[in-house]
Amino acid sequence: DQLIPFAKKERDELRKPALKLPLPDVSEYDTVFFGSPVWFHELPAATAQLLDSLDFLGKPVAPFLTAGGGPGDSMETLRTVARNARILEGKVVTRYASRPAEDIDREVDFWLKELSLAPAPPADARTGVPPAEAPPDPAPGGSGASPAAPSGAPAASAPPSPAPDGS
Repeated sequence: DQLIPFAKKERDELRKPALKLPLPDVSEYDTVFFGSPVWFHELPAATAQLLDSLDFLGKPVAPFLTAGGGPGDSMETLRTVARNARILEGKVVTRYASRPAEDIDREVDFWLKELSLAPAPPADARTGVPPAEAPPDPAPGGSGASPAAPSGAPAASAPPSPAPDGS
């Protein structure tokens, strides 16, 4: 309740608060999880300013927002101000007094499991384009047999080889 007058004043005055320096270096992370509250259906000015000040260098960013009401256009604003980010499917968690915390936990767990965090293939240094997947090389001797799977990995299924007697 004490935050409400502050949030309204910041929004109404279109404040751009000074950010504490140095800003975080996100270049060392594979994926950035970025959380923020939603104030009056908008991102707080400090959140938008921070997102605008960071260079995500094409990194995947998984945004999660908390809201007592609706998120308004806060997720779209986030996509706009997070320069050079690859925005993953975001999550807005709403909390009402009547909503059990266990429901929120299940919702967040489901979101985390559904996120696609597979790294993008590295780009060719000359062309900047990810390499196409090449089929595996045939086994020596041209038999077409699949190479052995690494230790502990499941073997690829291949048709059975004919018995030496031809049966």
